[in-house]
Amino acid sequence: MWNTGLVQHINRNPAALAAELESRITPQEKAEWQKGSIEDWVMEGHRLAQTVAYGDLSNENPPPVNPAYERQADPAIDLQLEKAGVRLAYLLNTDLK
Repeated sequence: MWNTGLVQHINRNPAALAAELESRITPQEKAEWQKGSIEDWVMEGHRLAQTVAYGDLSNENPPPVNPAYERQADPAIDLQLEKAGVRLAYLLNTDLK
């Protein structure tokens, strides 16, 4: 659901979405997001999974995912995509020098 379903729900051209997300990143955010270790970044994602992805879902199996849940997740999805792009670029630039 979170790896593809909600991202596909955004339903935009991937290149246009990437350009939009990149345009919103400030130099301060970029510097902040590059701090820490890969383990720190993984734990950050884990905490978001606990609070945003799974926090408000019911105990039904499978839990119902309604449009309100999807809209609530949009800001977290956008932010995590922005961070992922910054962090991947940072790792590639650091390791390829």
